[in-house]
Formats: sequence, C-alpha cells, structure tokens
Amino acid sequence: MIKRSLSQIRTDSRDALAGNYSVCFIALFFMFIADIAISQIMYLLPLRGAPGVFVILTDVIYSIPGSLIMTMLQAGFLFLCLNVARYGHPTFNDTLLAFRYDPPKAVGLCLVIGVIDIICSLPLSYALTDFIIELTPAIQGSRVSSLLQSLGFVILGALFSMVLRVIFAYPFSQALMLYIDHQEFSGTECLMKSRELMRGQIIRYLTLELSFIGYLALAILSLGIGLIWVIPYMNVSRANFYMDLTGTYKPY
Repeated sequence: MIKRSLSQIRTDSRDALAGNYSVCFIALFFMFIADIAISQIMYLLPLRGAPGVFVILTDVIYSIPGSLIMTMLQAGFLFLCLNVARYGHPTFNDTLLAFRYDPPKAVGLCLVIGVIDIICSLPLSYALTDFIIELTPAIQGSRVSSLLQSLGFVILGALFSMVLRVIFAYPFSQALMLYIDHQEFSGTECLMKSRELMRGQIIRYLTLELSFIGYLALAILSLGIGLIWVIPYMNVSRANFYMDLTGTYKPY
C-alpha cells in the first residue's frame, strides 16, 4: 500500500539521516577500500585484457567475483540504511550482514543480482573504455570531432544501459531488502517477491532514481566529496521506497 509521495520519501530520508552520516561515511570508506583492493587483485589475474575477442569475455568473467563481494557489501549497506530509515540506530556491523547471516543464500542471491548488473552495465562500460582510449590522442592531435563522437557514444551507451537496467534490474531491485526482512524466504523467493512488488512501480522507482541526477552531478563537480552525502541519501530513500511498497513504514 503506497502511502507517501516521492517528495515525502526524500524528505523523510533527509530527516532520518540527521546525526547518522558518520557511520554511513565509515561504511562507505570501507566499501571504497574493498573495491580498490578487489580491482587490484582482479587486474593481476592472468589473461586479464587478453587480445581479440577474449577482451570482453575475460573482463566479464573476472568481474563476477568482485561484483559478488561488492553486491554482498551493498546488501549490508542497504541494511544499514534500512536501520537509518526505520529506527535511526545504524552500526558499522550492519555492512557485514551478508557475510554473517545465511551466507550461502546471500552468495546465490548476490551472484544473480551482480551478474544482472554487469550485463546491464556493459554498453556504458564499453563506451567509456572507447572514450578513454580516444581521449589522449584526440587532445594531442586536436581531433575534437573524434572526441565528440566518442562522447556521443558514451551518452548512447549510458542510455542503453539505463534501458537494460529498467527492463532487467529494476524488477529485482527489492530482492536484497526482502532478504534482509524475511529470513524464511529463499534467494529465488526474494527475486520473485521483488518482481511482484515492482509490478506497476517501475516508472515510479525510475523517477526516484532520476531525481538524484542533480545531486550526483554536484557531487562529481566536488571531485567526488559530495558522494559522502549523496550515496547515503539515495540508499535511505530506496529503503523508504521499499517500506512504502511493503507497508512497513514506521514513523518516528
């Protein structure tokens, strides 16, 4: 039963975060370090970036373990944000939820979600790779047209990735929340229940996600410092959206 507008969800999220940004920052910093460490380990693996048709294949295969670990940490961060939204008493230990609570189920669920995320991100990742390759030669040779063409390719890649995410990822966007809330659900049930919850709610969820574009742009202009505030704000809003869908909203 939907009770709140998206505007009210964002307002409630800002109010809930007051006084809780420090623990969110610590959790995000931990996840950032983990992501760097995983990236370095994956980079050192054999055949990474192998020539020819194996480039994309090896990159996708090597991305799966890292994506799995980061998705499990994301599940924990969502738990932290759910505690912010509901009770206002998050702890850093929330971030490690998926490694403490029924890890086999968490691994299976996060593996599916991680693979979906990788597939949806492929168009943008490929376009960004092409843009980076073209960037230095284009600047040095003043080939502005080539640079603009690559930039246009990035925009198309981003749009294509968003379409894939709306079609394939958004229906399962509540699966990790359901994993947190329902110990009796299997991983498959979490995915199926999420699809049921999101039936007719895709556009509403997309609207919520798009409402943060301005904040993300400002965060990028601040050299990423603003993400310390924006990422918790986005995830607590997602937690509030989930509570609204399930009718589990608990006002203070």
